[in-house]
Amino acid sequence: MASYKTDTIRPLLIASLLLGISMLWLCFNFYHIIVLSQQKDQIDTQRYLLVTFRSAVVDAETGQRGYLITNNVSFFDAYTEGKTKALETYQAIADNYQLFPAIKPLMLQVKALSDEKFNIIESSIQVQLDAGAYASHLTLSKDKGRTVMNEIKLKLENADLLLLAQRQTYEKQIKKALEFTILCGLLLVIIIIGILIFSYKRTIKLFETVLETKEASESFAHQAEHDMLTGLPNRRGFEHFIELTHSNAHQRKLQYAILYMDLDGFKAVNDDHGHNIGDNVLVEVAKIITGLLREHDFLARLGGDEFAIVINHFHHQKSLIDIASRIIASLNRPLNIAEQTIQIGVSIGIARFPHDAIHKETLISMADAAMYFSKKKGKNQFSFISDTLAA
Repeated sequence: MASYKTDTIRPLLIASLLLGISMLWLCFNFYHIIVLSQQKDQIDTQRYLLVTFRSAVVDAETGQRGYLITNNVSFFDAYTEGKTKALETYQAIADNYQLFPAIKPLMLQVKALSDEKFNIIESSIQVQLDAGAYASHLTLSKDKGRTVMNEIKLKLENADLLLLAQRQTYEKQIKKALEFTILCGLLLVIIIIGILIFSYKRTIKLFETVLETKEASESFAHQAEHDMLTGLPNRRGFEHFIELTHSNAHQRKLQYAILYMDLDGFKAVNDDHGHNIGDNVLVEVAKIITGLLREHDFLARLGGDEFAIVINHFHHQKSLIDIASRIIASLNRPLNIAEQTIQIGVSIGIARFPHDAIHKETLISMADAAMYFSKKKGKNQFSFISDTLAA
């Protein structure tokens, strides 16, 4: 027996060890990919700064031209803003030289050229201020400034090409890392599956015996508390659930609600179409209502065409109104059962703990009474027990 247990557990321990080691390796590899991605993002930021720097110098030059053409001093603001933006952007680029040393020589040349460009712009502006728009040497200064600007653009383009090449290198590294991670992950999955299958084959006979016993026990328990037609909990299952829910709500000061439902027009369905169609209608109704409920809500068929819902974890009466309204609207649509159109409805009664009653038996009776009140009002609607008292 001891050897059997050891042989059973050993493959699982090996699989767990491999899984733990592989998870650590995957975390490290993903961290490396994240670092490469961040470096790639930094390159994109640096390339954006290059574009911003160039645009700022162009804006400054545009301010100069505007003044030279119109002689309007308001264009000084465009020049000043462009120059300030260019200086700030260059400083941001320079702060990252340690990350991108390849572009530093080019950017130092760009800085010297931009200083020269700004000096030319300021000289031309000063000439126009002193001598007028038709100073004899003004055209020469424009031509020189154009040459400097072309050199600035060329060196910025070369710097961008260096950054782009570095970015492509990071992209290749990221792609290789991802491909390697996926390949190793698939290989690991295959190895672990093989180990688990091997372990499964060693223990299958024991588990089959245990599962057969457990399934038989669960089947009897399920049949005792579930409706054979719809698969929903029956009245016994409903009472068991209410017992647990009520105890929990009472101890933790929570609230819950019971929606007691009875189908409208169901007797006519049995009379006109037969019990087989009626049974199919009940199955379809159970599916429709189940699809409208939340995961922690509880639906049971109490018998005949009576159903009950237990709503947990609601905070406002509006939540109950919304649920009841959706159920009524969904069941009020024609049902297509065995190529026949069936029209039914539903009357709903609602009672809340502890708002309406503190004893579960009283709460169930109140929900039932509220349901009958809905039928008296005209069917296919919902009522709170407080509505019956007010009436």
